Order: sequence, then C-alpha cells, then structure tokens
Amino acid sequence: MNAQVSLRANIVRGLAAEGLFSYNVSSTNQQQWADEYSYYIAGIRGYEVGAVLPGSADELASRLPKGGILLNDDQKQRTWTARFQLNYDKSFGSDHVIQAMVGYEARSNYYDGLKIQEYGYFPDRGNKISFEYNNQYSGSTDWHSSLDKHTATIVNTLNNTVSEFGTFVYSYKNRYILNANLRMDASNRFGQYTNHKFLPVWSTALRWNMAEENWIPEFVNDLSIRGSYGMQGNIPTMVGPNLVVRYPAMVVNRWSGEYQLQISRLPYPDLRWEKTNTYNLGLDWSLFNGRISGAADYYYKKGTDILFLLPVGLEYGQENVYRNGADLKNYGIELSMTFIPVRTKDLEWSITPIWSKNTNRVANVLKQEYTVEDYLSGNAYEEGKPVNAIYSWKFTGLDPVTGYATFANTAKSEAALGEQMDVKDILVYSGSKDPKFSGGFSTMLRWKQWTFNSMWAFQWGNVVRLNYMFEGNNLMPQPYANLNRKLLKAWKQPGDEAFTNIPGFNRTGEADYSLYYNTTTNGVRSSSSYTMYNYSDIRIVKGDFLRCRNLSLSYSFPYKKISGWGINSLSFSLNVTNPFTFCSSRFEGQDPEIQGTGTTAMPITQTYTFSLNISL
Repeated sequence: MNAQVSLRANIVRGLAAEGLFSYNVSSTNQQQWADEYSYYIAGIRGYEVGAVLPGSADELASRLPKGGILLNDDQKQRTWTARFQLNYDKSFGSDHVIQAMVGYEARSNYYDGLKIQEYGYFPDRGNKISFEYNNQYSGSTDWHSSLDKHTATIVNTLNNTVSEFGTFVYSYKNRYILNANLRMDASNRFGQYTNHKFLPVWSTALRWNMAEENWIPEFVNDLSIRGSYGMQGNIPTMVGPNLVVRYPAMVVNRWSGEYQLQISRLPYPDLRWEKTNTYNLGLDWSLFNGRISGAADYYYKKGTDILFLLPVGLEYGQENVYRNGADLKNYGIELSMTFIPVRTKDLEWSITPIWSKNTNRVANVLKQEYTVEDYLSGNAYEEGKPVNAIYSWKFTGLDPVTGYATFANTAKSEAALGEQMDVKDILVYSGSKDPKFSGGFSTMLRWKQWTFNSMWAFQWGNVVRLNYMFEGNNLMPQPYANLNRKLLKAWKQPGDEAFTNIPGFNRTGEADYSLYYNTTTNGVRSSSSYTMYNYSDIRIVKGDFLRCRNLSLSYSFPYKKISGWGINSLSFSLNVTNPFTFCSSRFEGQDPEIQGTGTTAMPITQTYTFSLNISL
C-alpha cells in the first residue's frame, strides 16, 4: 500500500514552500526448500535415498535420515518520508537569475520479520514437518541435536535518517553560471561516532557558455567550458567506537552447551574519515547544426585515509578489521563525440566514439603484513602500484623426473630453502586487473526505410588470470571426469618438458608435489605446485579485447503502402547481442571481460531476436 500527500504554497513572488509526506506498507513471504530426493539433501544425509536399511547404524549416524529442509522468511516493512523545502527563483532584469533551494527530509524504515529453518520437511507428504527422529540426541549438544536444526530468528529493525540539503544557482546573461550544492545525512545507527553523525557532501561548479558570446561564429551551435570541485567524506556505516555483540540464531552452543554471543562489530575508537576531493574540467561543443558534437572531461580524485580490510588473528573473533592505511590518486580523461558525415532525405550516417583513460596509484601506504594470497589475489596495497595490482609465481619449467611444475624462490624441502625474503620479492608483478584504456563506438546507417545499427566496446592495458587448469590433488582422473582439453598435452614421461609447460598428473598418490617457500611475514610455508601453477605468470594473459555488443537491422514500411491495411505503422527488426569478440587466442573461449569465467562467473551470452511491431 502506498499513500502520498504533497502541498505547495507561494509565499511571495519567487519564493514557494513545498511539503511532502509518503507512507508505504509492504509484506513479503519467501519459501525455499529442498526435498529428500535432492542432491543438496543427499550431501547432508550422507547417502542416497534407500541406500541404507531403516534403523541401521548408518541411518542413526545421519544428521538428516528422512525429509528435507524448509526455509521460510516472512517480512513486513513500514516506511515513511517527510520532506519540507523552500524554493527561490527570481530574475533581476534580463541579465541576472538566481535559483536557490533549502530543505529538510526525514525517513524511517521499520522491518519486522520471522525467519524459520526446519529439518524434516516433506513437501510431497502434505507439506508436513517431522521433528527429531533419534530421541537419544534430541536437545543435546551433539551435532545431531535439534539445536541447530529447528531455528527461528525474529527481525526487528528501525532505521531513521534525517537530511539537510541546499542548492544555489546564479546565472548572468545565461553565459556565466555558478552552482553550489550541499547535503548532510545523519542516522540513528547505534554506537555511532558523535562527530560522524553528519556525513557532508558538497561541491561547487562554474560554467561559461561561450556560444552566447557575440564573437563566436555562427557555425558554433554550442561551446561551453565547465569546472567543478567537491569533497565527500565516508566511513563504514556498520562500525563505531564501541564493541557490539548480537545473539546468533543458535542461542545455545551445541559443543559446550552454554549460551553464546557473537561479535557484531569490533570497536574502532581511532578510525578516521575517508575523504575524497574531486576536481573536474570539461568542454562541450556542437558545430554545423550538430554534425560534429562532443564532450571532453578531465578528472582528478585524491582520496586520503583510505579504508581497507586488514586480516587479523582468530583471537579477534573476526577475520578482518577496518584500517586507515593509504592515499589513493585517481585521474583520467573521458572523451565522447558524434559525427554525422552524411545527412540527406534518404541517407544518413552517424558515428559516435567514446574513449577513456584512467590511472590510479596508491601512496603513503601504512606498512601491512600482507600474505602471499593477498598479492596473488590483488588485495595488497603497494606504494606506486595500481590498486588492483596482481602478482604471480615465476614459472621455471617442469621437473624432468616427476613432471611437476617448478617456480623461482621455492624448494622441494625446507632444508633446501635459502634466507627469508619479502613476500613481493618471492613473486613477480604481473600487472593490473583494471584497464588503462576503455571505450567503444556505435554507428548508425539509414537508407530510406532501412536502418542498421552496431555497438562496439574495447579495453586494453590490463591483465587477466586464466581459469584454473588444475583442481584438488590431481590424482589420475576418473574416466567420467570433465577436464580441460589442454590436459591432453600434459607431461607424461621424461623428455616431454621440452615440448610442454603443462604439469603431469600425480600418479603416485603421495603428496610429493608440494613446494616450500620462506617469507619474512609468515616464515616457512608450503603449497601445492598445482595451485602455484594456477597462479603462475604463464597463466596470465593480456586482457585487451574488441567486442561487438550489438548488431541490428530494421525496416519500417512506408505509410502509403500500409494505409489501406487498417494499421498505422508496421516494422520488423533483427537483433543479435555479443556476436563476436577479438582477443588473445590464449583465452580459448574464456571471456576476457568477465573475471572468473568458467569457475565463478558466467560468460556474456549471445542472443538473437526477431521483432515485429504493429500499431493499429
């Protein structure tokens, strides 16, 4: 249900007051379930349906011998918004215009809900729920217990937010324009810093409409220069100076039998604002009745006291904590243009290129103890390096005896290791996951009633890690296993290392494929050479690509031909999205634009569409 009331009153000429109040009530119910025949429940049960005898030791040992799982989520939400503002709009003579607005807004969101999890759900037997089967464990602290099989969570949350905002615009002869904006938001977040209750966002901007000047030639339809500066502060909304705990869904710990609490957030008494200052310069133009038009922008963003997550020990009760630890510079150029080389009654052709270049650098980094995994995944901040810089193991070839991969700064045993090294010196820098250049272009060609459109996108200057070649301990695969076809070229016997760089399978069943390394951060560590191979430099490829995002062809029948058919318009179109991509041949089907394709992400798919539009 939605309801809204708004009022407007003119106080004096040029000054008006506006008020608005809206109220919304909504209710949702969501059910998720898996029956006892599903693969998910089989994993919990430990065997397939009917695979063990009723009452057998295997059935009694199962956590869920019969039935499935039901998750039921009921939520109700009540929201209201109240806003009051004053608007001022007045012209002084024919040259001066002032527009201003100040306002205050209050919002409230109340959530009330009940989440229930039930083991022993039978959707095919009257939607019944059968509770604990083995009374020996009912209510106990054993992992079979009902303590974590039948849980209910009551949600009761109230979020209140108030905002103050204002804008000011001054224009002189519509040539010189000054704009200023200010907004501050505050909320009722528990434990919030007193001096952080208001989040300021402000900006100022100037614009010079040069096309309004008398000395500008007539072929210039629009020409303007603009510049702006603004500041925004940011701090995570879910942190504060106090330790906050919460009651988990399972109130009693099933191992100790004691009541338990969980850490909701750690105290952050010294956390500072993350501040971002933004500068922007821009140029807009339109020439020859719009035949040539475009916009160019240069931006510079400097962030100080950047917030990031720092891994900490398990004794803290959380895996990561927030820290202020670096400055970030982000600057670049964006350019968009439109050209119309041909424009006649029957023929028109337009081209619209878009291009951008972005550079980011980390500076004033607070010294952190990063792990090898942080560098391999691109989560380590290093002075002078891009934000998403990734490192890799330096591949040095295959062992001629075992066929296992070898890497620089590693050894087969601890005794063979040298002195400790810094983590980033053990690895090699591979590049940035973010492209240096990106953009695209579109073109439209119309001839009489036919119209052809195409859209393209490109980027270059980044690197992509290829999908994993190996998984697990890489014993000889089963005949039914799905494998990468490149494994047909894997090492099989001594001498193959001269023709392939793909390691052989572990045929012995022994864990003799691990390699050791010695870092100043974590000391001596070991890792599977197969995992190292997945994260090695030979699994890095340039991410440059040119992709056709869309091709379409349409035809509109002339009205004279269809006027006698009793219809007003008739057209059809053929459309295909993502028909092809030009990129490195090393991708071999992996999408260069989507990180994790083939593992955690789906590639961009092709679609073909035929449309027929009739208007009566």
